[in-house]
Amino acid sequence: MWLLAILLCVSMFIIPDFSVKATEVTDYAYGDSYVKEENPTGNYGGHDTFYLRDEVDGAKRAFLDFDLTSIHGIVTSAILTIKRYAGGDGSGYSTHFRLYRTTSFDESTLTWNNMPAQGAYIESTTGFPIVSEFTSVNLKNYVNQQVGSHVYFIFRFDVDNSPNPYYTYYGFRSSEYTVEADRPTLVVNYTPNYTPTNDACDSDGTFAPNVYGWSNMTVSDADGVADLKTVDIQVTTSGSEVFTLRWTQSTGVFSEVSDPDNICTLNVSGSTRTNIDSDTDLISFNFNISTAASSGYCSVKATTKDDLDVQDVDTYPAEFFISSFYEYTFYGLYDENTGLLKPISERAVNVTAFWDDGTMAETFEVNGTHKVGYCTSPQYFIFDLGATDREYWLSSEEGEATTVDIYIFTDSLTSYTLTFRDWTGALSTYSWVNALRYINGTSVVMDKRKVDEQNKVIMALQEGKTYTIQVEAIAGTRYIWGDLAVASDTTIDLVVKGLTFPQDVILTYRYVRAYGYRENYNTTHDSIVHLYEDTILNTDSVNISIYDGDDALIHSYECSDTDSFTYTWSVAVNTTSYYSVVTISHGDYGTLIFRQSFLRGFKESPFDLSFLGSLPGGISVSTLLPMGILLVVTLSFSALTAGIGGVIVVVLAGVMHIIGWVDIDANTLVFAAILAVIYAVLKNYKRVTER
Repeated sequence: MWLLAILLCVSMFIIPDFSVKATEVTDYAYGDSYVKEENPTGNYGGHDTFYLRDEVDGAKRAFLDFDLTSIHGIVTSAILTIKRYAGGDGSGYSTHFRLYRTTSFDESTLTWNNMPAQGAYIESTTGFPIVSEFTSVNLKNYVNQQVGSHVYFIFRFDVDNSPNPYYTYYGFRSSEYTVEADRPTLVVNYTPNYTPTNDACDSDGTFAPNVYGWSNMTVSDADGVADLKTVDIQVTTSGSEVFTLRWTQSTGVFSEVSDPDNICTLNVSGSTRTNIDSDTDLISFNFNISTAASSGYCSVKATTKDDLDVQDVDTYPAEFFISSFYEYTFYGLYDENTGLLKPISERAVNVTAFWDDGTMAETFEVNGTHKVGYCTSPQYFIFDLGATDREYWLSSEEGEATTVDIYIFTDSLTSYTLTFRDWTGALSTYSWVNALRYINGTSVVMDKRKVDEQNKVIMALQEGKTYTIQVEAIAGTRYIWGDLAVASDTTIDLVVKGLTFPQDVILTYRYVRAYGYRENYNTTHDSIVHLYEDTILNTDSVNISIYDGDDALIHSYECSDTDSFTYTWSVAVNTTSYYSVVTISHGDYGTLIFRQSFLRGFKESPFDLSFLGSLPGGISVSTLLPMGILLVVTLSFSALTAGIGGVIVVVLAGVMHIIGWVDIDANTLVFAAILAVIYAVLKNYKRVTER
């Protein structure tokens, strides 16, 4: 027995006491003052006494402020004591001291005019008999709500039936009084509450947009995880987009608190809470981030609160990285001639994506519609179409775009070598070349590649079909050849000329200018070339419509995503005159219209006059001979015979047109004949009258 007694005595010294001890704090008023209805702008915050007076006889009210920021725990009692200084005894009257809640104030500026509003009633006591102090004991609930901050009171004195103002006021010592023991005090007894802690944040290193990832918070509370209230993570992206996610302990529910930029989707059912021990939880948030979010590093701010709203806040910079995300949707396989999907048995095509950053190539199958997504943008795709493949190289704009649609077409394809004769250096190295066809009224890319260092590119085209060849130069200007018929010759030469305008066009049209010219393409066809430039870079669209002499629309082309281009139409018939109407939709100037005529060339002589040779520049003398004959005939008439001479010249021109030596519009001949006859009649009339 004596040994057990010794062990018990020793244990009192060596076994620690883990019980939570109640704590008592005496808190002197942080600030106090009173206000007078009779002096609504007066401030009495520096006085060592404050006064109360009946509300009927010119009210005086006291305001008290106690600082509870050092108190964290569960309040078991709170006692307010205010020492009396002076005042009537209130004998025989119904008098009351009343205490109310209120909000913050500054004792140095408090006046009747700016005093905070009176809040909820707390309690009242009878004013008589009052000894030397006022004591309130019913403050536990109110103080419990304010722990960790400040608590504010309004103190009033009311008399129900006093005829004498002397008995309707009292004075009390304030926080400025020299004797500390007489100052207002709030004695708080509470059980301390331990602050919860954020122990660690462990997130996936990289979030690919639209792919779910994890952010895991390890949190602890020495009072037990049952005392936890909420765990929040606030994510801030490199672009300052912010969203906040929350786990609530009482319900076990995960939720989105805020996401003003709509960039986050929380997987509520997939997020989890794992209990580690009685004091520790692992809170795992499962969410994805949309492609609208800024790429780059994200910080996470974690806030863990307990039931008393005591919290721990920690920030984890560069916690995870949002990678750029690129999504490509492939459609195919389509028949190039019909625009329809191939039969199911012929529709599947293998597509391989290639990168220039060392990423391994990836092959996938497209059969109808297929989407793929990557964290980095590929450089190009190859479509495995059998003997002749097609490619799709991403332009700089497409390389930065988050979504790109790509259509795959095929038929009997042949490899053609396109060589760009870039005499003026207009093209930049490695410009993108598109081969396009109109499918059901829509221009669609058939093949898209890059020009090599020799300004050549190999493309898979169909013999006998017509394509639009479009070059996207890095410098910005686009070069386009429309209605380009593909023949059996597998080499195609295209001449590239710079965006050079005549000086008069530049001077006349300072900001937006369009110009066209005609040049020989071969023995049967000419090229009509249109140039366009918008120096203020605000073009919505440009439409080029080409008409023949009978006002029939022969060809049209519309460009809607560039501010400068050249467009070459290479199937203008040598012997046909044309005119074009260029309609521009402009962001600043509205609709602009340019018109220009392109006259046909001279016809070859119906006679064999090859022995006459050619002039310098390759122009055949036989081509110019009819115009020379007409000029000689015209000059052979004098002023006296000019009237009949005009008629003869018109008749001669008509004969040359009939035999096919010159090509003159019939309407022009008729109009010239009418003018010649009128002139001849007038000339003859003048000669007769002068006699």
